[in-house]
Amino acid sequence: SGSFDVTVDPCVGIEEFVSGEEFSIYPNPATSGFTLKYNVTVPGIYRIKIVNASGNIVKEFESSFTSAGNEYYDISGLRSGLFLVRVQNDRNGFEPIRLIKQ
Repeated sequence: SGSFDVTVDPCVGIEEFVSGEEFSIYPNPATSGFTLKYNVTVPGIYRIKIVNASGNIVKEFESSFTSAGNEYYDISGLRSGLFLVRVQNDRNGFEPIRLIKQ
């Protein structure tokens, strides 16, 4: 019997989530829109994807984030339900945020 080596990559799913960046949403539940409060260590272009319960992207935004601030997003065209807000830049994906649309 022989021996072999196993290498394990400690990635989290498809994207690795990075800590140090802070994102929060208000109001939540939301009716016509929400504000994303952000505090980022890497200023630049960020993509905000609204994903439904089936995993489909139903709305997508692109914003230029400086170090910290607030950005409003209109979701009045979406049906009521539970969504995930995914934020990513060119290098990283960040922990998704649950959003309830009334």
